[in-house]
Amino acid sequence: MARDLGSPRVHVDLLPLVGGSDDSSKQVRFEVDGLTTGTTRVVTVPDADITLDGNTGSRPPNGAAGGDLDNTYPNPTIAASAALAITSLSVGGVPVLPYVVTAVQTLDAGDYSAAIGELVRVDPTAAVDSVILPTAVGNTGNGVTVKVTANSATSFDVETVSAQTIDGAASPDSIAIAYGVATYVSDGANWMRFPKA
Repeated sequence: MARDLGSPRVHVDLLPLVGGSDDSSKQVRFEVDGLTTGTTRVVTVPDADITLDGNTGSRPPNGAAGGDLDNTYPNPTIAASAALAITSLSVGGVPVLPYVVTAVQTLDAGDYSAAIGELVRVDPTAAVDSVILPTAVGNTGNGVTVKVTANSATSFDVETVSAQTIDGAASPDSIAIAYGVATYVSDGANWMRFPKA
């Protein structure tokens, strides 16, 4: 038989609601005078043991993560379904990523004909003439990186084949900065330099 609880009982917030089992002088009460007039706020107790403390600031989340996150707080991880692999990046509609270094070459004398995907290390204090880029045709989004390996601003050239341009200008391009670096990326017909000289 259901128990008739009758009308809800209202406790004045000056009265204690809970007293200690070992020491009745330890009591807890709710203070509700800060509520807006006519407002009822609900305190919902979770199905778990909890401890209240004096931290009135914001608290970090806890429990199971959701949405784009997996695992639990305080150390969730990005869910596999939310991970975004960068497969392309374009500048002016021309893809420039991914560009992966596939080989490293060191140039310390003469000319060097670079291949797509290479990182060419140049010591301009040696008898270096120029780095020659491969054709841009058929290599859209791929490129060559040239890195100065010495503390020297001695200039050396980066040339193209078939009168191909670098940022719209006729080759050669030049690098004249200590430990400088430039990446040349094909737009399918000519070359773009990053960063711009």
